[in-house]
Amino acid sequence: SASCTETHVYLPFSHLDNGISSVVTQELSFQGVKRISTRTFDAERLQAKPLHFQDPEDKSPVQTKEA
Repeated sequence: SASCTETHVYLPFSHLDNGISSVVTQELSFQGVKRISTRTFDAERLQAKPLHFQDPEDKSPVQTKEA
């Protein structure tokens, strides 16, 4: 089994350690195995896409006139 705990701070309602936040805990437990198919699939190169992540928009935790 595995456990994951995340803390989220909600902008623009928070600043440093003050404001709105939440803590989320998830538990994952292995339950069993299913038989899988060993078939291979032909990939079309024209439909291939990169798997990299996009850079998130940088946000300031402090409200400014420009925001």
